[in-house]
Amino acid sequence: MGALLGLLASILGLLGLGGGGGGSTPPAPPDPPPSAATPLTSGDRLGVARDGDRAVLRTADGRQAFLRGANVNALVDYGGAHGTVPVTDRDAEQARALGFTVVRLAVSWSRIVPQPGAVDAAYLDEVRRAAGRFADRGIHVLLDLHQDRYGAGLGPTRDERDGAPRWAQLTGGASTAGGSTDHDYYGSAAARAAARAFFDDATVPGTGRTLQAHYGDALVALADVGEDLGPALAGIELFNEPVDPVRASLQPSDVATFYRERLWPFYRRAIERLRTSGYDGPIWFEGSATRTHTDDDPSAARFSDDPGLVYGPHVYTDVYNGRNGSGTPARIAASFARARDEAERYGAALAPTELPGAAGTIGGDWERDREATLDQLDALGAGGMVWVWKQHPSRDYGWGVLTAGGGLRGGTEIAQDYGRARVRSSSAPIASVAWRGGTLRVRTTGAGVVELWDGAATGARPLERGASPTLTVDGTAAAAGAVEAVTATSPLASAAAWIGGRVLRVTVGDGEHEVALARAGG
Repeated sequence: MGALLGLLASILGLLGLGGGGGGSTPPAPPDPPPSAATPLTSGDRLGVARDGDRAVLRTADGRQAFLRGANVNALVDYGGAHGTVPVTDRDAEQARALGFTVVRLAVSWSRIVPQPGAVDAAYLDEVRRAAGRFADRGIHVLLDLHQDRYGAGLGPTRDERDGAPRWAQLTGGASTAGGSTDHDYYGSAAARAAARAFFDDATVPGTGRTLQAHYGDALVALADVGEDLGPALAGIELFNEPVDPVRASLQPSDVATFYRERLWPFYRRAIERLRTSGYDGPIWFEGSATRTHTDDDPSAARFSDDPGLVYGPHVYTDVYNGRNGSGTPARIAASFARARDEAERYGAALAPTELPGAAGTIGGDWERDREATLDQLDALGAGGMVWVWKQHPSRDYGWGVLTAGGGLRGGTEIAQDYGRARVRSSSAPIASVAWRGGTLRVRTTGAGVVELWDGAATGARPLERGASPTLTVDGTAAAAGAVEAVTATSPLASAAAWIGGRVLRVTVGDGEHEVALARAGG
């Protein structure tokens, strides 16, 4: 997350909008009955393919995948600064009922390799179990080797800090006191020094190996876990939110220097390490996290010839700069347009891995901006993952999809986000996707199957199987034999009854067609 989340959490706490401080992990609700969902098959395995002049995520059986979901931080090692909420089968059932097709599961280098050369098999089993809960319910999992401000214990505990194990924190004795450096992101001289040692690929004393070589051990161990997920693996993410530890500048020339001298060399080493280990799936990456503040990565360029790259920028337009006003939707559109161009310059598929997940209780502008973000994901044919699935009460700034206890947060997300119809995948070529006035319109230019999600809904009973009465192809009701419906239902622990939605698979023929879906009320 961005450098100002600590400040954001404090402000929300003062306003009474955040969660409580401290405390133990809240008890998880009982697990639901076993899911009727079918696990993903070999045809669902994801890869990166060319679609004209751009790269896209495509399944092994030829469908373009539009991944939508959330970040899960249950397994991140925050060094005791705050807690996390464990993953249970109920989480996976709820994610499925919301129509999610992916989760970004954040894990920590400090837990994978707690000592040099010693991989913690027990922690990797935790990762397998958590990922497997989602995989068993037909949800892809992106394994994200996560970090914030390089490592826990390197600065004030109010800052979200995680990532490197203590043995990989080469600080040279620099101070961990807040304000001991002028860098806005790292916050302490120790964090800045440790991050510089990493990006300079310093040698770890007593091991004869560099920091990035040790980091590669964690990546390979994580890829081994991914192999166990089979077709449910969405990929391995190299590094969360890289920030230049040398310069605290947003100037394009300084960011370009960071890329050339430190970030791209690191990424090339990491990619080579994964590929030589036998991993052949998608590899996800970001540019500098300064894009969070500038909405632009002017230095984006092809740094690797690897054909399996996915660009996952974090799009937090106007979240951290106080501009959350009437001009934000236009700036969101401009930010996504640049992200599309950046992905093309990288030669990578586009799938933003963090989007703001503010609840409706924070204010109407947030919900308006979330809708503008979804408009852009539709228009670009891109995936996207909100931060975050659940927050522990000790670190709750209002962004959880669900509360720590499992209830749906806020009052407007059903209409604005999770209740909104969207495309999940398509083997038919798609010319455009747009949501207007409560109707999803998909224009296709060839034969195939368009898989839609008709949205979550509140109601007293599950939706019935079958095609929505408002589903049309070229203005007329879809033929009964052209639609397959799969019902996904799951109650949430909330005051109002809540149910899931449906997956609809619509077959279209050659030529141009318009598939329109306005989900019936639940």
